[in-house]
Amino acid sequence: MNVNYSFIGARLSVNADAGYYFADNEIVAVERTDGDHIYSSYANAGRRRHAHGGVYARWSVSGSTSIVLSTSADHVTVNNPDNGDRSAGWGYSVFGSLSQKLPGKMLFMAAAGWKRKTPELYTRRMPSGMSDFMWGLRLRRTMLKDDRLTVGLEIVNPIRVRHPRSIVESWNGGIISRTVIRENSMS
Repeated sequence: MNVNYSFIGARLSVNADAGYYFADNEIVAVERTDGDHIYSSYANAGRRRHAHGGVYARWSVSGSTSIVLSTSADHVTVNNPDNGDRSAGWGYSVFGSLSQKLPGKMLFMAAAGWKRKTPELYTRRMPSGMSDFMWGLRLRRTMLKDDRLTVGLEIVNPIRVRHPRSIVESWNGGIISRTVIRENSMS
């Protein structure tokens, strides 16, 4: 189920939506232990509840300048009745951009955003540092008859923490594993 509201004006456009989704037969991992053996399989036993809300707005400050803001929030609950496991939590995002038309059919844009994912049942990602943050700059120019060709230069996340890392925890059947993932800045 989803509800949407849109307003489109000469200088301001807004879109807001809210929704709710559920499933009672999602595929989930199931495990059981028998002595020293772990038996893994999958079953249509998962139950998911997902509520979502978001807003997008674009404001044309002038004929050559515009600002965009987009936000969203989600709450997810996932259950595995087979073994009683449950995970619930929030995810959210905020993105914004500023666009400026320049002389000579050029456009400059600066954008930044931050996102945190909703938790899953058997895996949890815990980013550290600025790994959920992104930003970028774009410069583009249109040319030829009717602006049929666009040439651009884009830079996204050019400066990163030397060793950003994230920690991934997985658990199932009473066993917990923890993995630390590191990225080199020269990849």
